[in-house]
Amino acid sequence: MNHFYLYRKTKGFYHEQARPDRDSYVSIQWSNIDPTMASNFDKYNDTYIDTLSTPYDYGSVMHYGRNAFALNASEVTIIPIQNASALIGQRVQLSPIDILAIQRYYGCVPIPPPPTTTSTTTSTTTSTSSNTTAATTTKTNISVGIRNVFQLYLEIYFICFAPIIYFMYNIN
Repeated sequence: MNHFYLYRKTKGFYHEQARPDRDSYVSIQWSNIDPTMASNFDKYNDTYIDTLSTPYDYGSVMHYGRNAFALNASEVTIIPIQNASALIGQRVQLSPIDILAIQRYYGCVPIPPPPTTTSTTTSTTTSTSSNTTAATTTKTNISVGIRNVFQLYLEIYFICFAPIIYFMYNIN
C-alpha cells in the first residue's frame, strides 16, 4: 500500500466504491466476493460519506481493483459501468480528483456552490412628460470553473500537503 492511500484512510476518506452514487458507476459482482470480505463493498448514504462535491473517480487511489476480494481471481468483483476500460485500483499516485478532495477537506479550495445559477432582473421606467419607456435587463451567471491538473498539484503540495509530508517523515 502506498502512503497516499494510507493517508486518505486515516483522515476518514472512504473507498470510492462505497459512495452513495456508486451504483451509477460500478456494478458489484456479489457472487464472486469472498463472503467474509463482503462488508468491504458496503455502500453508505450521504449522511455517512461526504463526497465533498467531487465526481466519481475511477482513477482514485481509494478505488478497489477489478478483482478485489474475489473468490475466483480470474473473474471480476467490480465492473465499471460508464467507462468499461477504466483503470481501477491503482495505488501509484493521487488522481486529480483525489487532490481536489483533499484540498476541499482542508479548506484550501472551497466546496463550490450549485453549478450554475441565472437570475434576471427587469425594471421599467416611464416618464409622463416625454412618454418614453426604458427597460433594463441584467443577467448574472455564476459558474464553477475547473482548475487544470498542474495547478491542482501545485496548490495541494504548497498549500496543504507539504507540511503534512514534512511532519510524516520527521516524526521520531
